[in-house]
Amino acid sequence: PLSKRESEVLQSLSQGLTREEIAADHFISVNTVKSVIRSIYNKLDANNRADAVSIAIAHGYIEGHNIQL
Repeated sequence: PLSKRESEVLQSLSQGLTREEIAADHFISVNTVKSVIRSIYNKLDANNRADAVSIAIAHGYIEGHNIQL
């Protein structure tokens, strides 16, 4: 399962936000965003943003509306 922070970042990724935009929205550093994204990819066994979002939707971690990749 994903942590609350991972779920939030993944939702932002699914909306097409950049790492910089995600960092600003969540009041964290870009390096923290990168670390969280790596963790998401590892937990979901994903290779990229689109893969992670697709897997997350399939497993119910995020909802599939308003997706912008």
